[in-house]
Amino acid sequence: MPTVLIVDESKPSVVMTSEILKDHVPGVIVEVVATGKDCLDLTSKKKYDLVVIDFDLPDADGVTLAKMVRNTFEGPILLTAFDDDVVQAAIKAEMFVYSDVCSLISKPIVTADFVAKIDKFLIKGHSIRKHFATDLPIEIAGSGPKKNKKSTVVKGRLINMSISGAGIKVAAPLKGKIGDEVSLILDFRNASSKKKNATLSKNEESLTKIKAQLVWIDKSKKKVGFKFSNLTEKTLKDLEGVLRSSKEIDS
Repeated sequence: MPTVLIVDESKPSVVMTSEILKDHVPGVIVEVVATGKDCLDLTSKKKYDLVVIDFDLPDADGVTLAKMVRNTFEGPILLTAFDDDVVQAAIKAEMFVYSDVCSLISKPIVTADFVAKIDKFLIKGHSIRKHFATDLPIEIAGSGPKKNKKSTVVKGRLINMSISGAGIKVAAPLKGKIGDEVSLILDFRNASSKKKNATLSKNEESLTKIKAQLVWIDKSKKKVGFKFSNLTEKTLKDLEGVLRSSKEIDS
């Protein structure tokens, strides 16, 4: 049975949200807290299928809280708010890479709107991370057999990217298997460049290295997908900068 956490101090809003969930999701278990502190405490200890956060909390704004929850929670987060420029600016600045939080549920809540979001993110499992079209040079270091050998390096170009992973077209068939750990080497200085033939800089300080795991590979072995791991705060900011200047695509 799915378990949903509602974070909202408004009792009428909690009642409305809970009833919609119970009417639309058979067997759903709904838990409620009124503060960001209690939300962080619960989401760090318990696995939820969905978290619904109100923007106007006594100890936090909903966008900041959603960003903090995202550090330990990989499931969908929906935001409720009386929509205004402040809310939209906060979403755009902090959470634009996430399709779930960006799908704002405006108050007063309209049942059909909330149900559509429940169907999309909880029931159908739509991707919560936005994908963006990218065309940057990249190198994959450490792919393929390398026991007692020098690590191999494969050149390629990014096809698309999200905050958590990337699709890459490689120049030569990739010698590797699902689960392989590699380093992706990018030069983000070319992120806003339209030059198709841009090459990686030789200056190591200009490069961004991201640890990643191979998660899919096509039959030709020339298109591959990686999931990022252990991203630093700086790397996250670098990624967000690239994605902010890229075009969102259907995922």
